[in-house]
Amino acid sequence: MPEILPEAFANMLSYIYTDSVENLKPENVIHTLYCADKYDLPLADRCISFVLEQMKPESCLMFLENALPWTPDCDQIVEKCLDMVDEFTMAVFQSDHFTEIGLKTLEMVLRRDTLSTEENVIYIAVEKWAIAACARQHLSAFIRCEPS
Repeated sequence: MPEILPEAFANMLSYIYTDSVENLKPENVIHTLYCADKYDLPLADRCISFVLEQMKPESCLMFLENALPWTPDCDQIVEKCLDMVDEFTMAVFQSDHFTEIGLKTLEMVLRRDTLSTEENVIYIAVEKWAIAACARQHLSAFIRCEPS
């Protein structure tokens, strides 16, 4: 099952055999949720509760980025993440996770007309995101155009 992280599969097996999950973390909970939903296990409810309890403005983009590929299974999580983005826009845009999100997630967030911060905060955050995205691809962040 190439789409399933080994940690998520181990969490699912742990739940099946012991009715508990010791290794549920923010980094693997969405993948564990996918496993639980795929195999129709009640563990899915625990995963959703875990995410909703753990979610903060600083971490909501990490959850959003991880949940988007698994929609509609993660619709409740995506909705909560987007609500948090709207309510705490400045904190979300200044979080470490902002520069780590993918282009599709960035576009989804920027299309929202319910963001609660000034445009200059958004501009600065997007500029930081672009610099980080260029660095990940080993590209120069700024290209100077010389007059011809």
